[in-house]
Amino acid sequence: MQLYPEIYACIGCNACTKSCTQELNVMQYIAYAQRGDFAACAEESFDCVMCGVCSARCPAGISHPQVAMLARRINGKYLMPKSQHLEDRVQGNCGRRLPGAPGDLDGQAPGGAARAV
Repeated sequence: MQLYPEIYACIGCNACTKSCTQELNVMQYIAYAQRGDFAACAEESFDCVMCGVCSARCPAGISHPQVAMLARRINGKYLMPKSQHLEDRVQGNCGRRLPGAPGDLDGQAPGGAARAV
């Protein structure tokens, strides 16, 4: 993992997992990242709230929440199958504004008042 080479400095002390406020197996998801298994890393770190306690306790200086976030983004963008219904919604709403949004097409300001022109 070129973006976070410090993950290879992990000494396996398990301080990250012991200190996790969510009781996640932090050391395991770092091991998944070391192997390049971003789908497993994203799944294992799904409940991480990015508090950073694990990073503060890590003697190797690994930024565990950042590794988890990167794995989630890689998984969502490149590894997970595309959601056709989401693609359809994005294409169907392309160029339209949401009702009530500033500058909507009905001539009304937010809250229903007439907009000055």
